[in-house]
Amino acid sequence: MSSRLNIIYSDLERQGLDGLFLSSSANITYLTGYLSPDSYLLVSHKGNIYITDSRYSEEARAELKGMAAIKKINGSLFKTIALACRELGLKRVGFEERCLPFAEYQKIKEYLRRNTSLIPTHSLVEVRRQVKDKDELKKIRHAVKITLKAFEFVRSFIKPGIREVEIAAELERFIRYNGASASAFDIIVASGSN
Repeated sequence: MSSRLNIIYSDLERQGLDGLFLSSSANITYLTGYLSPDSYLLVSHKGNIYITDSRYSEEARAELKGMAAIKKINGSLFKTIALACRELGLKRVGFEERCLPFAEYQKIKEYLRRNTSLIPTHSLVEVRRQVKDKDELKKIRHAVKITLKAFEFVRSFIKPGIREVEIAAELERFIRYNGASASAFDIIVASGSN
């Protein structure tokens, strides 16, 4: 079991929560080590449930073996989340107040039983993410190396007449070919009057 999850279990106890519903992909990835697009995670002492759709369910099942049960969204996402809470017998479920839109909160609440409460939490996982461990530092160093190589590449590539969009596209291609899974943010290239 992930030591990061164990720390969250302790945090849940301190806050009087039975579980924590995560909708932030960065926080889910931090806790599981698995890149989690379009997915959700329910964490509790009673078990963890990873909620995703059919595009990712088989891969998630292999990657999260022993860490979380996989629940495939079949119909309503919000009903699936409520059923997962019910399955684990959770009464006080924390959620990331900054990451869950109010409309989604309302839909989940609609499907929950009356004896289950959704409790807003603030930065429960983000606080843990602030301190980097050895593996995270290794990844940061690798990303910096790719970035430095990319800057050298761009310096040799830029010349008058090349459009900004071409430079951005070549930079994106270069970092991916050199080991990055994606850019951290949209690449912005500006020149001349821009």
